Amino acid sequence: MNNSFTIYHYHSLSKWRIFPRIYKRLLNDNVEIILDLEDSVGDPFSEQRTFDLKQQAREGLKEISIKPFWSKVKDQIWIRVNSFQSQYFHDDFKVISLLVKNQNLYPKINLTKVETTEEILFTAKEFKEKFSKQFDLHIIIETIKGWDNLDKILNAISCLDLENQPKIGLGFFDYSLDANLFPFSEYNHQGYWDLILPFKKKVEKYSFMFVAPPINYTTERPLLEFKAMLLANSESPFGMVSIGENQTDVLLKSVSPKLINLVKRNLDLKQKQRLAQEVIEKFEQSRRENSDRSFALTETGRFIPPHEYKAAVNFLISTESIGKDISD
Repeated sequence: MNNSFTIYHYHSLSKWRIFPRIYKRLLNDNVEIILDLEDSVGDPFSEQRTFDLKQQAREGLKEISIKPFWSKVKDQIWIRVNSFQSQYFHDDFKVISLLVKNQNLYPKINLTKVETTEEILFTAKEFKEKFSKQFDLHIIIETIKGWDNLDKILNAISCLDLENQPKIGLGFFDYSLDANLFPFSEYNHQGYWDLILPFKKKVEKYSFMFVAPPINYTTERPLLEFKAMLLANSESPFGMVSIGENQTDVLLKSVSPKLINLVKRNLDLKQKQRLAQEVIEKFEQSRRENSDRSFALTETGRFIPPHEYKAAVNFLISTESIGKDISD
């Protein structure tokens, strides 16, 4: 097994009941498990349902932490919390603090949408001062503001004197939405790597681990091409986010470093509008078929995250073409 990479496997805590049945599949030296309280827990079309689902997910986390299997897997567990700016952040931290106190959990915290040093300092205070505990830190930059403050944030982390190497990820879908980028670049597009590689270089300058965002494919070829491209552009160990057991299984397969041919996509306005309409139609159709799913899955094995749907809607509104016939 290639030890130059780690897979960060996301498991939504909206599905906490099935975690005891699947955790054995994830017991691997190259896999860390992120139990997610953030994006995957909620309904993008209902604030009240999102509130209820977040509450249920926190209770689910407490429930699985007292199960007998927990001791076998807890050293691999990270907990992904809602952003510092959200109404859910402090409730998430209360649950984690409870697990640290009652279950002797070593805190491995995944902070989302980090934009300032304030989130970093709060986390350090929560665990170092309250519990005299070290903690592991994995942050995700997901907005323009976070990118603009990246050096300040990385400097703040370097001053924490953490025992284990911090992990720094770029939330590509959220960043693309925040930056009003449409269409979203994909792993085989030049624009994708023009964003990823400078970020990766800056993170590694601080001797932190870069964690690549998930790509929106479930099939083997794109996943292995993505991994090969990362290997070809890496001298240091790196991480990759997986958002399902099938993605994790594929990403664990051996592949040689290889640069792939990148597409420089240049679409005119009408092409972008048609693509936006297609994204909206496929996403809404998928939601009609399964309202519990937070994303749309196409027949090609590509999924459409809610961020891309929102970006498509925003694009059509900005070009005054929402609801119009834009066919030739």
